[in-house]
Amino acid sequence: MSEYDQLKFQSFGSGRCVLVFLHGFPLNSKSLINNFEPYFGESQQFTRVYIDLPGMGKSRNVLSDDYDQTVEMIVKLLQVLFSNRQLIVIGNSYGCYLGIGLLKSSLNISGLFLIAPMLIPDKDRRNVEHLEHALVTFREDSDEYQAFSSTNCFLTKEKFNLFKDVIDTPMRENQSRYLARFEKNSYAFVKNNIEITGDVPICIIAGLYDNIVGYKDSKKYAQQHENVNIKVINNAGHNILIDRPECVVSSFRDFLRNIPSR
Repeated sequence: MSEYDQLKFQSFGSGRCVLVFLHGFPLNSKSLINNFEPYFGESQQFTRVYIDLPGMGKSRNVLSDDYDQTVEMIVKLLQVLFSNRQLIVIGNSYGCYLGIGLLKSSLNISGLFLIAPMLIPDKDRRNVEHLEHALVTFREDSDEYQAFSSTNCFLTKEKFNLFKDVIDTPMRENQSRYLARFEKNSYAFVKNNIEITGDVPICIIAGLYDNIVGYKDSKKYAQQHENVNIKVINNAGHNILIDRPECVVSSFRDFLRNIPSR
């Protein structure tokens, strides 16, 4: 684990193009590393950087006052370590919200790949879906299973174990008054919704049964911006990387192929 200005990150590969991974709230980089590093394997084609965001993971002791400061921390890290390098940002949920904010910086960003993006901080203003279970082969009487079954479409033992490893455990480890206050304050964002600026290619992957952020708000953004494309995945909730990881990785592969080198 490396760090810049106390912000911790892990990096793999050595390619000229840098892939920047921003995880969900309040998790850590493990959920993204587990899904994407098996795809890259020993490939050196891209440099992959997984950042633990302020207040979370190994950056748990790094605090940010608001959204703008969090974005600025990420910008500084990338400017110092990867000056003038081509960047592609991959975000999950809250990480998408931050990734879009990076577009206003001077960073050389050539694409955004957004998984179950949180585009509206205020939970009461989101258009969310009703969760439907596609497959149930496992049940358990526990708080962990209750959390799992309330957000996932595929309820199997294997996916439950994965959920505990990359979502439930990090959420418990990251519990703090700081994060609770940050979330209650709509993630310390001063506006009602986020603005997509510029014309870089943006691919959104959304779950048809996402009961946390939904897919309709993302679809609206795609209709309003020519550079934004959306894929709505059937039989997937908010945790698409657990419900349908193969669909996410396949779409990611196609997205990378269509990003021109700079």
